[in-house]
Amino acid sequence: MDSILTPRREKHDDSKLEEQGPRKSESEGSGAIATARDITAASFAHLDEKKILRKMDLRLIPMLALLYLLSFLDRGNIGNAKIEGLQEDLNMTADQYNWCLTVFFFTYAAFEVPSNLLLKKLRPSVWLPAIMVSWGVVMTLMGIVQNYHGLLVARVFLGVTEAGLFPGVAYYLTMWYCRHEIQLRQALFFSAASIAGAFSGLLAFAIGKMDGIGGLEGWRWLLVTEQTTTLVIGILTVLVAIGAFFALHDFPETAKFLTEEERAFVAYRLKYQGQERGKADNHVQVAETDEFRWIYVWDAFKDWQIWVNVFVFWSEPELHIEHGTADDDADLYHGSDPGRHCRVSLGQAGQEESVHRGVPVRHDGRVLNVSFNATWPMIENETDGEPNRCISSSNPKVVYGGVFIAACGIYPAFPGVISWLSNNLSGSYKRSAGMAIQIGVGNLGGAMASNFYRQKDGPRYVLGHALELGFIGLGIVATLVLIFSYIGINKSRDRRMAEGEDKRYTAEELGQVGSHLWLDKNDEIPVMLMLRQLFSFGVSSRQSSTDTPTPTTSTSTTTTAPSHLNFTTDYTMASDLDDILAKYTAASNDTKDKLLGAAFVVVDKDGVLYSGSAGRIGFAADASPWALDTFTFVASMTKLITCTAVMQLVERGAVGLDDDMREIVPQLADMQILRGFDADDRRPILEDNTTPVTLRMLLTHTVGLGYDVVDPDLMKWREKTGSHATNLDATLDGFNTPFKFTPGEGWYYGTATDWAGQALEKITGRRLGEYLSENIFVPLGIRDTGFWPEALPHVADRTAAWQYRGDDGSSLAPGPAPRNPAPDAIDSGGAGLWTTAKDYGIFLRALLGGELVGAKTLDAMFVPQLNEKQAAMLNEIAAVFGSLTVEFAPGMELNYGLAGCLNMRDEPGKRKKGSLQWSGMCNSHWWMDRETGVGAALIVQSLPHGDPVVGRLYDELERAVYGGLLRQRA
Repeated sequence: MDSILTPRREKHDDSKLEEQGPRKSESEGSGAIATARDITAASFAHLDEKKILRKMDLRLIPMLALLYLLSFLDRGNIGNAKIEGLQEDLNMTADQYNWCLTVFFFTYAAFEVPSNLLLKKLRPSVWLPAIMVSWGVVMTLMGIVQNYHGLLVARVFLGVTEAGLFPGVAYYLTMWYCRHEIQLRQALFFSAASIAGAFSGLLAFAIGKMDGIGGLEGWRWLLVTEQTTTLVIGILTVLVAIGAFFALHDFPETAKFLTEEERAFVAYRLKYQGQERGKADNHVQVAETDEFRWIYVWDAFKDWQIWVNVFVFWSEPELHIEHGTADDDADLYHGSDPGRHCRVSLGQAGQEESVHRGVPVRHDGRVLNVSFNATWPMIENETDGEPNRCISSSNPKVVYGGVFIAACGIYPAFPGVISWLSNNLSGSYKRSAGMAIQIGVGNLGGAMASNFYRQKDGPRYVLGHALELGFIGLGIVATLVLIFSYIGINKSRDRRMAEGEDKRYTAEELGQVGSHLWLDKNDEIPVMLMLRQLFSFGVSSRQSSTDTPTPTTSTSTTTTAPSHLNFTTDYTMASDLDDILAKYTAASNDTKDKLLGAAFVVVDKDGVLYSGSAGRIGFAADASPWALDTFTFVASMTKLITCTAVMQLVERGAVGLDDDMREIVPQLADMQILRGFDADDRRPILEDNTTPVTLRMLLTHTVGLGYDVVDPDLMKWREKTGSHATNLDATLDGFNTPFKFTPGEGWYYGTATDWAGQALEKITGRRLGEYLSENIFVPLGIRDTGFWPEALPHVADRTAAWQYRGDDGSSLAPGPAPRNPAPDAIDSGGAGLWTTAKDYGIFLRALLGGELVGAKTLDAMFVPQLNEKQAAMLNEIAAVFGSLTVEFAPGMELNYGLAGCLNMRDEPGKRKKGSLQWSGMCNSHWWMDRETGVGAALIVQSLPHGDPVVGRLYDELERAVYGGLLRQRA
């Protein structure tokens, strides 16, 4: 689905957070029209836009309003039935009657999200009439219940069957109309509720006169008669939908009542909605995928704005009137003036549409509700010479007049609340789920309200009115939170678009990231920060450093750490770390025993404990300072991020650790085992593999895959088989080597994580980079990390130079890039990412904080996975290749977890037993210590791996960190 981010010259309405447009194809295989890139607004200049809108209105709104009118009649008829004697005839107590009201909302709320997802997966012209027939049957059967339990069960099933209509139609309208047009159409649709209230009362009054006919009480006739009508209309609607889609049309791209040109125009205007005609080609395109993935639903549940909107939804009061009249007359009082409510609703919607500014108008109704609820109990009149509060007056006309005032504030508000959220959710499936969450959880307010007005509190109902007033006040606060939050997001978006931020993402990524792209923790306003911390919705670094280092000095940023560490901003650890960084970075052209530059970040789950940098990014004396946002190639430090992404899939049940990946990744099924070479050393001896290749083996490097550029046997295999690809090509052919042993029989370091990344791509249907962007980088505010530097042009001027330590082991010299990806290179999950110290620190903090995976999954990542034989091979290789474990003294016992290497003993003065760690080709390092709760990343860019200068720097930095931590905790 494509859309356009609102340009700077057209200020985003503060009532809108994210912009979205139409689906390229809302139903697969429908032949829907996709707007061509070369089409401009001038192509449709001859069309009458208002005429097309009127045509859509006439074909869509009447049927939708009729559906909702019938739904509202069915839902509210229990109130009229009570007036006609339902409670007495079924021998129910007041509490039992309230329970019958309440249980409806439980299933109504629970089934709204599933129903909206089914609407999205199925055709609206089938799903909406089908649920209508279902609730008609339930209501008809409700008319023959004989006791409290029968009525209770019927109300439960009524909630199930009616759950999908309101959120379904609300979402359905967003697939046809632009954002600024939704409010009016929602109001037209919702006005059926006020008409239903009037029609219900009048109809109940007439049907109530049938009391005794056929041996049935009046309330039974009320339920049976109205719902038989509903059932008939529901069946007719289904027949019409099946026959010719006359009653409901699925999507504008397939609408038969529109000409082909009109369908293209509707698709175009949705895609470029909110822009000036003829200038759409000057703006950024945002594509929204129509592919269903559960992550979109999960994103909706995590979205803070949906939950704040729930409070706004709860602030809309319900009317509960104690008339003090005969039952029949009470039915007539329920039939209040529907025209007034409709006129106010439509008038407010029209005003919002004309000014494109909905919040002030929506507040008018809420303020009216506050005034009414606050003053209603204080109005006095006289009955039999005694002053009475109007709420307890025996004169229903006074109360009835007040109801008109309240209704004018209630009915117009609902369409605004619904359309406000829908305009600010990007992605069709997320919007579908988000609107259902808002309406579903919001309708739990009905369960609460059913118990606010207890019969024993009558006739004044002070408790009920006090609670209503409190919720209205809460809604005003929630609305203000949203207003100021959206203002902050708009300002952030304007600034970032001016900086060209959008150019760093593909159209699909822009459609998926929503507001995350436009809001950085640097920009986050206090109310949003408070909400994120309160609800733990959203994830990002608690600290964003602003560093301005010089080539010869270091600069750092520290935060006040959590109270259990007792850190202070002038804590000496920061000074120690600054001095160490400066000590190991070159202050001149002399790079003997120095690095050009380095950055170091220390975090815990609550924030950044230290972030600093020193040196410069190039060999020239005037090169830019090395900073926290210096862009570097971190090679195998990619593995931790890829493993985390894979564990997200495991946690969600998309794949199991012991599943055979040969069934998912075809290349793994074709790999053979290299058993050596023949007597003449001419041909490799290869054996077919019949052992499962599990995901656990790929994550722990026990599958037997190596790196051909450093393994003599694999290099010889390449030579003997005539294969010219290598691992450094970063292609599937380059990673396709034989196993060194039968999978699972040992430990060997190589390309296994790259194949785990390929498994992720097969499972999710997304490139690894796309998945990481959607599920890790964008939610965390990580902007300078990716597989392809050319896709991030804004980092070009802060990319570090390649540094090679000379043969003498002392001085540095410039050199070529260590790898040259081929044109068909993949997103290398084992060694492909470029990033910054700031971004990697954000990632480590979020991982330690349990924001990327749950606590159980994080625990599992730290559990040793190797058996005795596998661990022996790991320790033997580490002893030979000391650069793999430069942070440990010789003889450290090692094991391997699901995301890195584990030390099985404390390292004196440094990390504790069970810490997770690894490094990259260019000598950057990371570690996470669960016992102390600390993680750190050192970012440099020197070669070859195992640079002794980096080893000494890393050792001193870590000892300073742990020395400070131990001193403070003592």
